[in-house]
Amino acid sequence: MRVTPVTLKTTNLVRYGILKRVGSSPTIGVSLRLGVPAKYVHRHYDCQWYNYRTLSSATMAKKALVLVADGTEEMEFTITYDTLVRAGVECTSANVQSGGSPYGTVGTSPALVVCSRGIKILPDTTLQPLEAGPDKYDALVIPGGLKGSETLSQSTEVQTLVREYFNAGKIVAMICAGTLAAKTAGLPHQPVTSHPVVQDVLTQAFKYEEGSVVVSDKVEGKGTLVTSRGPGTAFPFAFKLVELLCGKEKSDEVLGPMMFPPSVPYPY
Repeated sequence: MRVTPVTLKTTNLVRYGILKRVGSSPTIGVSLRLGVPAKYVHRHYDCQWYNYRTLSSATMAKKALVLVADGTEEMEFTITYDTLVRAGVECTSANVQSGGSPYGTVGTSPALVVCSRGIKILPDTTLQPLEAGPDKYDALVIPGGLKGSETLSQSTEVQTLVREYFNAGKIVAMICAGTLAAKTAGLPHQPVTSHPVVQDVLTQAFKYEEGSVVVSDKVEGKGTLVTSRGPGTAFPFAFKLVELLCGKEKSDEVLGPMMFPPSVPYPY
């Protein structure tokens, strides 16, 4: 197995099982070479040693860009992000800002996001369109939340990214009111779903369905559009993304340790 130098993010390293955490303080990041010990730098500027196992570069192959904004629905963001990471997908969260934050969070960089129920999230970066294109990621994920989805769907930068990913044959995933971005980006008529609160807007441009997760891959020469309904369908939405990116076997592998009740069927 070829060993490749890589730079990985804190959350991904721990969740993949590459690193074994020996301290509880929050962390910034690490540069390492697969197969050798790595020193980890903490926010408090102390150092710890971690043990990890060698992985092939194929483990890190798939990448997803997950957008977030003030007012994003936190379950839809975190469940999707976390489930993808568990499957070995390298996720990057990008803050899409709309003017100054009303929450007094300008002291962080990138700016802290305050979600729809008040949970605060520190994204990996602020959206930089030139660094966010389909040449760098395999999937673009847009969560819902009324205020957050308004910011995301009305952003011309996000609209451009949606079209670029779709035209490049990549996965474009939207949940809840996030599906509004399919309309504002001008995607072609195809099956979609969403939270019922925005259904009337979407039926004007798409074939609206009420399934938990709707996958559309029938537009010739284009990408796959995955849409879902809301916080309660965030897990099946995330599992479907894992399946599309990594295969059904990986999706089943991730599902097991989550301890879903036997009475909850999958696929939904």
